[in-house]
Amino acid sequence: MPLPPIRKFLRYFLLLCNFGICFSVFSQRSDSSLILFKDQIVTLNPYLSVYHTCDTLSGQEAWKQIQKGALAQIEEQSNPGLEYATEVYWVTFTLTNHYTTQAEYYLEIDFPQIDIIQLFQVDSIAEELHHTGDAFPYDKRPVAYRNFVLPLTIPGDSTITYLLNLDKRMSTMRFPMYVYPSNLFASKHGKANILHSIFFSFLLLVLVFSVVLGIVLKRRVFLAYAFYISSFAVWIFTSLGYSYQLVIGDYPIFNKHLLPLCSQLTMMGLVLYVQAFFQTKKFLPLFHKVMDVALVVFVVSFCFWIVFPDGFVEYARILFPINFILTALVVFFAVFSAVFYRKIDPWRSRMFLLAYSIFFSSILIQIGFELGVIDRNKLGFNPILLGFLLEVIVLSFAMGIMLKKMLMGSQSLVQQNEMLTEAKSKLEKKAKTEESGFITLVSKAVLPITDIIYINSDDHYLEYHLHASTGKEIDRNNLTAVLDDLPDYFIQIHRSHIVNIHFVKAAYSDHVLLTDGKTLRLSRKYKSQLKNKLS
Repeated sequence: MPLPPIRKFLRYFLLLCNFGICFSVFSQRSDSSLILFKDQIVTLNPYLSVYHTCDTLSGQEAWKQIQKGALAQIEEQSNPGLEYATEVYWVTFTLTNHYTTQAEYYLEIDFPQIDIIQLFQVDSIAEELHHTGDAFPYDKRPVAYRNFVLPLTIPGDSTITYLLNLDKRMSTMRFPMYVYPSNLFASKHGKANILHSIFFSFLLLVLVFSVVLGIVLKRRVFLAYAFYISSFAVWIFTSLGYSYQLVIGDYPIFNKHLLPLCSQLTMMGLVLYVQAFFQTKKFLPLFHKVMDVALVVFVVSFCFWIVFPDGFVEYARILFPINFILTALVVFFAVFSAVFYRKIDPWRSRMFLLAYSIFFSSILIQIGFELGVIDRNKLGFNPILLGFLLEVIVLSFAMGIMLKKMLMGSQSLVQQNEMLTEAKSKLEKKAKTEESGFITLVSKAVLPITDIIYINSDDHYLEYHLHASTGKEIDRNNLTAVLDDLPDYFIQIHRSHIVNIHFVKAAYSDHVLLTDGKTLRLSRKYKSQLKNKLS
């Protein structure tokens, strides 16, 4: 077993890498009972006394040892982390109903993966009220809800002390707790389901759209983005407790370490997305290979859990620190890639860093909830959901701009291809005409190319002036179309004239003298082009 200083180091190392901050544990205790109201949701953690032990005790034995001071008490009231990962927690708290009539409340433990939960009402003896946990199928829970919810009935003008057993060994554990009046819990449950449905529907829409774009455009970055969104969606789905409620409720063994395995899935998605989004294979080849190795480790670990879930539980103490280090490496890789990419595309880099700043801020708010630093009732929303939603919106906007640039680039390539095809066609036509030695007019007349001295435009008609012995030919056409068919030794010198440079005797500032003595006007626009041909 690692020494306590090493365990503490790993715990704070995880927090530093994942959340970007190392903080002291907040602790605020109150030995007085918590007075309950019928119109108020309260955070129970500041009123908890938390104890830990390696032994498996009955409720009565645990209560006796607490009364005698034999169980070690810890400061953390909601998030023990790695420090006591092999031990059981016993929690005591006292609730007071100051109303004259009996009141119904619900105790919610806002963490979906705890192996065994036992709630006792204690006085001289510990009387068990509820026994549940992930060691039991979902339908054995006292309240069918995604988190663990335990009904409480408190008589009027009464104060009751409770003892709670929380057992999830070989893993991390959190137990933020809230007490709801029965009517508020029902309304909160309904609103949460609606909001979560909207949230996951939006993610599904973005996911499908990204997959379609990736397949149609054959762009890996969109498929990587789809996998990244889906992996985080699965993690959130599991962290909210829906995976056990809706998918694997009859298979407790698969839920034991499902949340950390989903975290590994998110790291796989993040690696693939960052590699594609920032083109690390091209710009950071060495770092890209390191991330490929981390990706392989994540995949092997995930497959090991699927095939040997009991073996994963057995070696969890070894696998978790490895997972934490790899997670820190992946986060560093993402941030470093974004900062490095500023040299190539500053806008894309800024959008990525903005999205992740939003998400990490939401994680810090969630930590504040769990430690009691921030009152969840004052905010009224799940910070993780909101943070990831904003992150997806920002990243989707960035992906949309990327898509626009891709389409514009594709359109430009199409235009360039069309221009090249057209130019190639013209060259082939010129070569064919030059090779044959004849040009066919619209009137179907066939003229020897070498006999054409110059071509003159007269409105919609062209006059082909030929060798003196031949005369001229008139055809309905325009200079531009004809010039495309003629060899390169024909050049336009005026908007009304094309001349065969073989018959040019001299070129002056404003006219051209032909070998037969005729002169043609020379425009300033075509003067340099003619001089280049003549030279």
